[in-house]
Amino acid sequence: MSAASGGLDAGARSAPLPFGRRRLTIWRRNVLISYLFILPFYLLFVVFVLVPFVWGLGLSLAEGGILEPARYVGLRNYGRVLADFRVAIVLQNALKYVLMIVPSSLVLAMLFALLINSRWTAWPAAFRAIVFFPLLASGAATAQIWGYILLPGAGILSYFLTRLGLPDVHWLTDPAAAPVAVALITVWHGVGFPTLVLSAALYGVPHEIVEAARIDGAGARAVFFRITLPLIRPVLMFLVVIGTIGAFQIFDTVYVLTQGGPEYATQTIVGMIYGFAFQARESEGMAAALGVILFLIIMPISLVQMRVLRGDVEA
Repeated sequence: MSAASGGLDAGARSAPLPFGRRRLTIWRRNVLISYLFILPFYLLFVVFVLVPFVWGLGLSLAEGGILEPARYVGLRNYGRVLADFRVAIVLQNALKYVLMIVPSSLVLAMLFALLINSRWTAWPAAFRAIVFFPLLASGAATAQIWGYILLPGAGILSYFLTRLGLPDVHWLTDPAAAPVAVALITVWHGVGFPTLVLSAALYGVPHEIVEAARIDGAGARAVFFRITLPLIRPVLMFLVVIGTIGAFQIFDTVYVLTQGGPEYATQTIVGMIYGFAFQARESEGMAAALGVILFLIIMPISLVQMRVLRGDVEA
């Protein structure tokens, strides 16, 4: 009787699962494998983004916390940051950088993308590589090179200005010219990314729609403004938001070239955070508070981007 029951149990164990249960088991295994693939990303996100953010948020409410024990002070650091006259100057500088960098980058990137996608452009791949090449260098190296180019009296740009009979400009020591120089360097260094994105977006515009518009008598200008631009609007919005966030986070170019001077004319928010925390050692809590303020500035921009892009996709 026991042998028979043992044989029966073995047969039950070896019997195949029903189709529904087998399909559910395969689905669970696939889900588990999918989570294992994305697990490294979430681990890196938690370790390098979420934990530092929570720690910085707590640091903004305390004194010390890095080299000495933390002492809770509430919102005192935020009050000290907002009362500092330098922070108001830095926020104005950030707005200036956004207004100078974002429109000029998009206009140049659009012109380059149109040239790359033009049928009359020879060697478009080489032109694309030339435009993208500056982005491969680090911001600090780029700033160092431009520091020699903009050197008054000895730089290449100074040489050409004097040969043309124009006055030499002290690009990095003049409070009016220094922010313009930083913006120009930033545009030159980063224009390759929006160029490649816009080039891909233009390539994705359906040729049937463009040809139909041309058959109906639309010129090149009408096709561009009435068909091409509306179709790539989500891409343009994405580049505007990414460019705005990048302009708010400029650091390495300013740190290498001007150290925030002259007279705080080129200082940035990230540079002020670095100064609070590591240079003047005024307060790690003030640095963290200014970082939270920067987050509160950037977060609505990202939310607007998500809402606009979601509306474009649903439309």
